[in-house]
Amino acid sequence: MALDLAGSPRRPTGFAYFKDNKIITGHVYSDRELEDLIEHFSIIGIDAPLSLPKGRRSLDVPDDNHYRECDLLLRKRKIKFFPITLGPMRMLTKRGISLKEKFPDKEWYELFPGASYDILGLPRKDIKALEHFLEPFSPSLNSQHEADSSIGLFTLYLHKKGFGELLKGNDGSILVPKPAIYLGPKVEATFLERINRFVVRTDKGLAYLRDTAKLSHILTKGRKLYLTPYKGKFKYMVKAAFVNKQWILLDSFLDNQMFYLYMRSQGIVLEKAEKFQNIIYDFSDGTHYYEIKGAHLFQGNIALFPDTYSKRAEKHFSQPNVEVSIVAHGRAKAVAINPKYPKLNELLKDKKVWGISTSILEHYWVFEKEIPFLRNLATNI
Repeated sequence: MALDLAGSPRRPTGFAYFKDNKIITGHVYSDRELEDLIEHFSIIGIDAPLSLPKGRRSLDVPDDNHYRECDLLLRKRKIKFFPITLGPMRMLTKRGISLKEKFPDKEWYELFPGASYDILGLPRKDIKALEHFLEPFSPSLNSQHEADSSIGLFTLYLHKKGFGELLKGNDGSILVPKPAIYLGPKVEATFLERINRFVVRTDKGLAYLRDTAKLSHILTKGRKLYLTPYKGKFKYMVKAAFVNKQWILLDSFLDNQMFYLYMRSQGIVLEKAEKFQNIIYDFSDGTHYYEIKGAHLFQGNIALFPDTYSKRAEKHFSQPNVEVSIVAHGRAKAVAINPKYPKLNELLKDKKVWGISTSILEHYWVFEKEIPFLRNLATNI
């Protein structure tokens, strides 16, 4: 269960929990109502500070120590928050700590919905956008309190699936999600044939494919595909394929979005890049240009780019001040350039290249971890 705790019993505390894979939300007010609710759950996520800065014994005694180490980790990532010693935050902190002390047998997690919204690329005050993002869990949100408790619940959900991140200091910790993108409602289909670069035939009808790569190792007859409803010319869009007991993303449009969210989660806000040397790159940080490449071809646990020769990649790699990130469309220990195309590797010899590993969890494409780039596939990892 997740709580959007109010500092005062006179104000509503939002709650959210799962029941039959649906998010149930509501409000409570009094301490008694709140405690009765907590009794029913073993894991509690709460939008309230659960500790004081190291060395500080009370919020009522003047002290210059306003921030915990976990608060400073939020600041480092450029996530805005109120210090726990600021006005109404004092009441909230006291109430949160008091609840934790009353239920020491519960598994407690301090949450911060603002951080979850930012990392997941969602606006902080848009309930409809959150309802769409959480569509697989059928939420019906009637207030910002219910919305904040629901995004907290989703953060707990990711954490229990292995996709949470604990910002931990010696005086407290805050649980945040790893970046995740909602893929849309899943329609499972069977691949029959590829009509052209953009269209495939399935047993559910024609589907639009945004990835124009060769994909001959994936698009084989009988392959299970993940489709979502599409409002364009075709009824469906291809999102992923089921390969080696896992879903592999096939929607190349999302690579840039995942990379942007990952960098944002680390406190680096990128801008859409303009042309450089008459070539358009994906992002810029004002000093460097970033080019993002997706990889769904695997050699063991190493994701390779590309699956067929890319003249466009050759142009991108040939320019100075360019950093390259290869987004693995499945769990990988490292990324590398396809050994069939050594020229691409040669063009990268003086550049910073790195990768990120991703997975598909139910209806979400999620960031797993940053992984190394191998310039020599014989490297032992």
